[in-house]
Amino acid sequence: IARALVNNPDILLADEPTGALDTTTSVQIMELLKEVAKDRLVIMVTHNPELAEEYSTRIVKLSDGTVIGDTDPFDGIEYTVADSTLPSPNTKKKSKKKGKKKKTSMSFLTALSLSKNNLLTKKGRTALTSFAGSIGIIGIALILSLSTGIQAYIDQVQEDTLSSFPITVSKETTDLSGLSDAMQQVSDGTTVPPEGYIGVDNSAGTLMNAMTATIKNDIKSFKEYIDAHYDELAPYVNDIQYTYSFDLQIFATDENTTQVNPTTIFENMGDSFEGIGELMNLMGSDSFSVLSEMINNPELLDQQYEVVAGNWPQSANDIVLVISKDNQLTLLSLYMLGEMDQSELAGIMEKIASGEQYQPPELPPYSYDHFLGKEFYLLTESDFYTTTGNTYTVGDKTYPVWADQRENAEFDVDEFVKANGEKLRISGIIRPRPEATSGSISGSLAYTKALTDKILEKNAKTEVINQQKETPTMNVLTGTAFETTEFTKENIQLLFDAFDVKTKNTMYSMFKKMLLKTYTENPGVFPSEMCSAFLSNKDMSELVT
Repeated sequence: IARALVNNPDILLADEPTGALDTTTSVQIMELLKEVAKDRLVIMVTHNPELAEEYSTRIVKLSDGTVIGDTDPFDGIEYTVADSTLPSPNTKKKSKKKGKKKKTSMSFLTALSLSKNNLLTKKGRTALTSFAGSIGIIGIALILSLSTGIQAYIDQVQEDTLSSFPITVSKETTDLSGLSDAMQQVSDGTTVPPEGYIGVDNSAGTLMNAMTATIKNDIKSFKEYIDAHYDELAPYVNDIQYTYSFDLQIFATDENTTQVNPTTIFENMGDSFEGIGELMNLMGSDSFSVLSEMINNPELLDQQYEVVAGNWPQSANDIVLVISKDNQLTLLSLYMLGEMDQSELAGIMEKIASGEQYQPPELPPYSYDHFLGKEFYLLTESDFYTTTGNTYTVGDKTYPVWADQRENAEFDVDEFVKANGEKLRISGIIRPRPEATSGSISGSLAYTKALTDKILEKNAKTEVINQQKETPTMNVLTGTAFETTEFTKENIQLLFDAFDVKTKNTMYSMFKKMLLKTYTENPGVFPSEMCSAFLSNKDMSELVT
C-alpha cells in the first residue's frame, strides 16, 4: 500500500488485497484502504462478499466476464462531490444536459507521453519486440516485391515478344491442322502388300495435298467485327494493325536518286541475284524491307526503345531511324538507304562468287546530325500512272486507258520524284533499350499509322484506282475485259507482253540461267543456233519458239 501511494495517485487499484491474509489482518488492511479512500478513489477486486458489503460504497458483481449486478448503476446523471466524500444518493443533482452520456477520453499528447514512458521503461522488451516485428515486416515486403518484380518481368517479356511475333490473321493460310492429320494418317495407314506383290506408297501425295490445302478467311467481316467491338477488345490488346498491299515508293535523292523502298539492292547485285527480290515480293516477304509501320502504342514503344537524338514523330510525314543497341547500322542498310552506291554491289558479288575474299570497307562512324532531318520522297504506285490517249467504253461512258510511265525508256525518274514526291523527314533516332527483350519494329526506317491513314485517304481520291473500281470487269491498263486465258505455245507471248519491263528482265534472267544449265548438261536438247539467238536477244518470242 505504501509503495502504491508514493506517487500520490488519484486512483488506487487493489487486486485481492486480502486474498492470502487471515481474518484479523484482512480487517486491518481494509481499515487502511478505508482511510486511503477518504481523498482518492479505491477500486478493489475481491472474492469475499462480506468485506465488500461492509466497506464498499458501490458493488459491481461479475460472472465469467459479464456484469450481473450493480448497487449504484450509472444512468447518465452527473454527480457533484462535496467535502471530498464519495457520492451518495442524497448528494446527486441532475445535470442541465439530461440523458447525455459522458465519454472517457485521453488527449493525443498524453497517450504519446505514456507510450514513450512505457517504451523507455522497458528498453530490452521494446528492442526485442521491434526486432521481431521488423523481421516479419521486412520478410513480407521482400516476398511481395519479389513476386511483383517477377510478374512484371514476365509480363514485359510476353508483351515484347508478342509485339515482335504478333497474332496474324491472313486472307489465306495453310491448314496446319490438316497437315498434322495427314502426317498422322501416313504414319498409321501403311498397308503391307501380300507376299509376292509390290505395293504403292502414296504418302507423298497425301502430304502434298495437305501442304497445299489453304483456308480462306473472311477478312472483311472480321475487320467489321473488330471495329464494332473495339472497346471490348481494347483492354486485351496492345494494338490492332492492318497491313495493306500498297508498296510505298520511297526515294533518296542526295547525289543520285536511289529507290529505298521497295529496295532495288538485288537488281544491283547482278543477274545472279536479280530474281531474289522479285521472288520475295511474290511471296509477300518484307524481310529485306528497309521501311515498316510502327505499332500505334506509344507507351509500349517507349518501353522498348529510347530516343538518342531528335524526337518521336510529331506528324504523319515524320519517320525515325532505328539503330542497334550498339549504335550501329548494317552495311546492307546503308546501301538500301542510299548512303552507299548500289552500283558497287555487282562487282562485290562477282568477286565473292568467284571465290575472292571480301574485304569490307573501313568507314568512319556517322554522326547523329548526318541523319537527323534527312529527307526522302514518298510516292504511291498510282502516282506513276498516266493516260495514254486510248479509251474504252462501258455502257454509255468512255474511260481512258492508263500506262505506267516507268516503262517508258525516256522517263526521268529523278525529275519526276522531285516534282511529285511528298517529303518524309527523319525526326529522331531510336535504339532498343538495354533491358528490352525484343522489339516491335523491323527495318531501319519506321513510320506511324498516321502516314498509312494519309496514304489510304489519298488512294481513295486517286483517279486510276477509282476508275478500276468503277469498271471492275475491265483492265484499265489495256482497255480490255479481264478473262481467263488458256496459254498455249501460240499465244503465250500475250502473257509476256502484259508484264512490265522489270518483271520481264527478272524472268529473262531466270530463264537464261535455266537454259544455260540445261544446254551445258545436255547439249543436244536445244539447237545451238536458237540458244545463241536467245542469249543475245531479250525477246521472249525466242524462248517461246
